[in-house]
Amino acid sequence: MMIFLLALSMMIAMAASAIILLLEERASRRQNKSNGAFTWQTMHKNSHF
Repeated sequence: MMIFLLALSMMIAMAASAIILLLEERASRRQNKSNGAFTWQTMHKNSHF
């Protein structure tokens, strides 16, 4: 019974960490997209000068 509970808690911990990693990856992708657009706009503006 203890081994089963231990395995269950391990699975829950792994699932939680996987979900957290997924959410962090999505958040970083959003930040990279906005930063990429911002840097592209600033570079485009600077190239005209």
